[in-house]
Amino acid sequence: MECDRIRELLSPFIDGEGSAEEAALVRKHTASCKDCRRHLEELKYGWNALGALTVPPISADYNAHFWKRLRPGEAGKAVAKTVSPWTRLRTIAACAAAAAVVLVLSLFLVFRDSDDTSKERVTFNEDEIVENLDILESLEIIEDLDVIEDLDILAELDETDFENL
Repeated sequence: MECDRIRELLSPFIDGEGSAEEAALVRKHTASCKDCRRHLEELKYGWNALGALTVPPISADYNAHFWKRLRPGEAGKAVAKTVSPWTRLRTIAACAAAAAVVLVLSLFLVFRDSDDTSKERVTFNEDEIVENLDILESLEIIEDLDVIEDLDILAELDETDFENL
């Protein structure tokens, strides 16, 4: 916990902003704590590196040039010059293609839902199947019997066919 408290005091210590009591506490702790001493040295190195930076010179007409570029008319012209006609053409073509896709999908969905007669037929057929389910189950059993199939063939034969046998 002591290291956390000291690390909070390191930046003010480097800047000379802390009290004399805090500065003495930082000196005493960093003399005995290797980690906090290394942290203090890293902070000093960073501040020294920042202090070594030089400010680049600014031209005399910088302010005038800056405000001129921010005027609405000038800014709009600069942007308009960078957009090529091909970019505009591609943008228009992409928007037209997207609109066509939306139109086709909309028409498909509208006409797909408007065919209510097929739904009624399916519903009617389903009701009929449910009503005659017992008969259909019996029919399936009968169709599976080979004997019944032979009887169907015999029923189709004429009396003259029996005489020829």
